[in-house]
Amino acid sequence: MYNLDMNNSCSVPTCSKPVDKRGWCGMHYRRWQRHGNPMTNLRPEIVRGTPEERFWAKVEKGKIEECWLWLGSRLPFGYGSFGKGRNKTILAHRMSYVLTHGVIPEGLEISHTCDNPPCVNPRHLVAETHSENLARSSITQSKRNAAKTHCKHGHLFDDSNTIRRPDKPNSRGCRACGRLAAAKYQSKKRDSVYS
Repeated sequence: MYNLDMNNSCSVPTCSKPVDKRGWCGMHYRRWQRHGNPMTNLRPEIVRGTPEERFWAKVEKGKIEECWLWLGSRLPFGYGSFGKGRNKTILAHRMSYVLTHGVIPEGLEISHTCDNPPCVNPRHLVAETHSENLARSSITQSKRNAAKTHCKHGHLFDDSNTIRRPDKPNSRGCRACGRLAAAKYQSKKRDSVYS
């Protein structure tokens, strides 16, 4: 499958780029790192046409009830990004909603009922308020924090070790970490006075 002679070009038969690592050029090496196969190409072919034709060409459609994955460019948290024209982009799930349901109502945002950011299946998208989206979502930061049983330094969050601020009843702090930080501050302050 691969050209293994050491002629300083990529070992993939159709590629003549210079070798970078493991006998492959940089592109094929990165594909091997990400997908386990240097021949993998997850980018869809470039499609010319209307924005709607270009959009659906970048979607891996499955059954009606399954997630339809966005194959185009993605943002760091997994949401798809679609280019509408010169320097204009829109989140892929929002474009899917607009193409299938029309204009997004004022004051509402489009959210996934499947909690899968690259999904663009119109049946998995709903228009709702921000607070409704956060309440329904299974991956909000407040839910992640509420599920934590220990602070970042390993101290247990229990009644005797948890500090709650009166102005922020849903927040909590670690009493043991507070004592350690205060002792460190006092020590530093004492050392600077006597130096």
